[in-house]
Amino acid sequence: MTSTTVASQAVSRICIVHAGALGDTLLLCPLLRGMAEKFPQARRRVLTRSEFGRLLVHLQVAEDCADGDAAEATALFAAGPLECVPRRPAWLNCDVLISMVSSGNDVWAQNVRSICKHGRVLFVNPRPPPNWPGHAVDFLQAQLQPLELRAVAAVPRRNIKGPVLLHPGSGGRAKCWPAERFLTLARRLAAADIVVEIILGEVELERWPAEDIAAFTATFTVHRHASLCELADRLATARGYIGNDSGASHLAGEMGIPSLVLFGPSQANVWRPLGPQVQVAQAPSGDWTALTVADVQAQMRRVLAMD
Repeated sequence: MTSTTVASQAVSRICIVHAGALGDTLLLCPLLRGMAEKFPQARRRVLTRSEFGRLLVHLQVAEDCADGDAAEATALFAAGPLECVPRRPAWLNCDVLISMVSSGNDVWAQNVRSICKHGRVLFVNPRPPPNWPGHAVDFLQAQLQPLELRAVAAVPRRNIKGPVLLHPGSGGRAKCWPAERFLTLARRLAAADIVVEIILGEVELERWPAEDIAAFTATFTVHRHASLCELADRLATARGYIGNDSGASHLAGEMGIPSLVLFGPSQANVWRPLGPQVQVAQAPSGDWTALTVADVQAQMRRVLAMD
């Protein structure tokens, strides 16, 4: 143990402050499991978007969450009197505070230090540099060296009688394999006696032309999830999952579902979903037109062979 290492017996409360997208948030899961392993007596709380926090609690990788959009949280980013901030917000009542929203040399850090005078504060950069050779979780783990954490993977799930869920969307248009190829893939899998169901999120329902949605609903059961916890419950029934680089794909991987995740121009080696049964299909040279339905179908057969 070095002088900078946090003694496990001294930690009963850990809080992580995070402001990333859903996929980035779910990459915290292996480290949150590592915290439970290293500090089994500690309660883990995450300050983030309220729906993301509820999902982490639902996945049992955190015991509690707090709303990162609440006035007492956002006020910490502003200079001047902290009129909206209680003397000590509940989420600051911790032995270890891990901030992924501050460099440690800014207004947020100054405000937190003025309120939280006890406990250890670790400042973590959530974005790896362009030349980072490993996964994003490795970059986070390296910065949390004082905690001496392992990144602990999820437990594999086996649902042989469940459907294969296809999620053809993503928050970023450039991250999406063409919807018509997803439809062709779904039909080919169904022709091979595989039960296929479709997941459409808010982005697809808002952006897609009505005829594209109708093409899926004409043949397949389509789920329009109303919340992330409901999406997690739906994924828990799946035999397998296919999707783009998206928050839903990260969720499937973190739940231990046999998953095939399609990557176009994004760096799969850095940002791929983690999980014990995740495979990646990377479009050659980042060109979606070069990733064929036959390629994806063949790789999905290998994923389902994990059953």
